[in-house]
Amino acid sequence: ECVEPLLLRGADVLILGCTHFPALTPLIRETAGSDVTIIDTTNAVVRRVAEVVPPAPPASVGDLTIFATGANPETFAAGARFLLGAAHPVHPLTL
Repeated sequence: ECVEPLLLRGADVLILGCTHFPALTPLIRETAGSDVTIIDTTNAVVRRVAEVVPPAPPASVGDLTIFATGANPETFAAGARFLLGAAHPVHPLTL
């Protein structure tokens, strides 16, 4: 219901500027079709957070498991690897 009005007005590029939109990319792609360019800002947001948040030693050492909703757990894994400096398991979670 949000994408269709944009398409009806002739939008040919959609910029996913909010952090929760990448989780909706498959649905947005299905609605928009292959003629519409989708720009995902996830990597830019992760880079900016890494610039703004100073690195700090961990308060404790332990395991980290990430549960991700959405169709692309690889995106979450890449963000975690970038921010945390190490790979961590990401498990898809269906709500």
